[in-house]
Amino acid sequence: MMNFHQSALNAAHMIKSFVRETPVEQSHWLSEETGAHVWFKCENLQHTGSFKFRGAVNKLLSLSDEERSSGVVSASTGNHGAAVARAASLLETKCTIFVPENASPAKLKAIKAYGAKIVKEGDDCLVAETAGRRYASENGVAYVSPYNDPEIVAGQGTVGVELIKQLPDVEALFVSLGGGGTHLRHGRCHERRKKCDCSGLLTREFACHAQVRRSGKNTGYGVETHPVRWHRRRCGGGGHHF
Repeated sequence: MMNFHQSALNAAHMIKSFVRETPVEQSHWLSEETGAHVWFKCENLQHTGSFKFRGAVNKLLSLSDEERSSGVVSASTGNHGAAVARAASLLETKCTIFVPENASPAKLKAIKAYGAKIVKEGDDCLVAETAGRRYASENGVAYVSPYNDPEIVAGQGTVGVELIKQLPDVEALFVSLGGGGTHLRHGRCHERRKKCDCSGLLTREFACHAQVRRSGKNTGYGVETHPVRWHRRRCGGGGHHF
């Protein structure tokens, strides 16, 4: 079983010189509305504009020199692609990003600005991801998953490492949830503070989750093929729907 707690600590040390320690800001309006002290962790101020850069740079640093010299491949609708492209640029690594045809022009511009090659494939992120994985396999280069990789999750988990220092008495943590890459952020808080109520949030009709709920079928995730999602489901992960 992955030790997410130690992985986050290791990643924090590994990526310290590459990332920003983003601030926490109190929302006075939400605090008044809820009767609680509500704070935001401002990952929008992270390099490339999201927490995705933490995982991307941690993953690339975990590769050997030989692996990085061969280049990396990823798939994204925007944020992860920009994060991988910037990390690859900093580490002087060739980078190819597969994107769906309908990807945001603004996000494609950001990816290009970091020197990555863009390949458009299909009209859905899953089609682009399948094409990216196939390309990586056929060309013998590392594939950088947006979510399904322990090194990605560990890097993103450094948000939790910072939060423990910035808000040591936090009582509740709400984290947006998608592919599972953010699971460690609230899991890290859980391990450090047993009284911290940690919740993952996702939209009620997020396509794959809605389909699973309606069918009532197990998705078939396994520890070998989907280690991150398997661990989240095993620990009861799922989240609240809105």
